[in-house]
Amino acid sequence: MEEEDELLEPVSPTAQCFNTSALSISVIAVVEFEIPIDEAKIMCYAKDFIPLNPLFSSIMTVNDVVVGMLFLGIRLYMEETRPESTKSNSTALVLLNTRMFRTYKCMEDMLNPNSNTPWGNRFAFLHIDIPKLTDFNLSNPLQLVEAAQKLIKRKRDSSAVFLVDKLMQMIHKFRGSEVYPNIIYIYIYIVLSSKYVYKTIKNSSLSISNLIGPKEKMALTGHPAKGMYFTVVGIPQSLKISVISYMENLRIAFGGEKEFIDQEKLTSCMKKAFDYIHKASIDVSI
Repeated sequence: MEEEDELLEPVSPTAQCFNTSALSISVIAVVEFEIPIDEAKIMCYAKDFIPLNPLFSSIMTVNDVVVGMLFLGIRLYMEETRPESTKSNSTALVLLNTRMFRTYKCMEDMLNPNSNTPWGNRFAFLHIDIPKLTDFNLSNPLQLVEAAQKLIKRKRDSSAVFLVDKLMQMIHKFRGSEVYPNIIYIYIYIVLSSKYVYKTIKNSSLSISNLIGPKEKMALTGHPAKGMYFTVVGIPQSLKISVISYMENLRIAFGGEKEFIDQEKLTSCMKKAFDYIHKASIDVSI
C-alpha cells in the first residue's frame, strides 16, 4: 500500500516534460554537513523533507551582477582557448521565474484546483547575447556588467517572456491533472513540450540557473549544513552554470563537457573576471 501511495504522488508538469524520450534532465543537489552523517537517519527524514519543507525551497531569480561576471569570465576563456572566437556570437539561456507570488507555498496548497499558485514550476527562457570583449575596454569591466544588466532587463520586460509563459501554461492545461479517456493524448502533449524545451536549450551556447537559497543555517536531524550547490545533467549543452546562495554566501557550480571544456582554465578565467569586477567596484566607490 505504501508503494502504491508513493507512485500516486503528483509530479510537477515541468518535471514530466524533463523526463521523456525527447529530453531527460536530472538535477544533482549536494549538501555539505559540518559533522559525519548518520545515513539511515538522514535518508529516512530527507524523503519527506525535500519536497515539503519551505526552508529547503528556493526562488529562481536573475542576479544581473553575477551574470555579468560570468559573461566576462566566459569571454576571457574563449579569448584564451580560441582567439578567433573573440568576435563570434554566443547566447546564454537564463531561466526566469514567472510566478505571480514569490512566497513559499506548501504542496497541499499548490495541489488545490483553485490555488492561485498551482503545482509545478513557472518559468521562462531568456536568450541573452553574451557581450563581446571587443566592444568594451577591460580597464573598465563594469561596462560589460552594465551591458548585461540592460540586456537582461530588456529581455525580462519583453512580450516574449509573457508569450513563452503562456505557451507553457497551455501545454500544462492540455496535459491536465484529471484523467483523460485516452492516455495517449496526455503523452503526446508532454512529448511536444519536451521537444520545445529541447530545441530552446540546444539553440544556445550555455545555460545559467540562479536560485535564492535559505538565509538561515539549515540542519537535517541534528546535522547542520555548512554549504550546498547543485548542477544539471542531461541537457544538450557543453557548459552549464548553476548559482545558489546560502546564508548570504554564493556558490557557483560549472558543468562542462568532458575533453571539450578546459576546467582549470575556465576556473582561472572566472576568478580573473571576479577580480577585475571587484577591483573596479572598489575604485568606483573610493
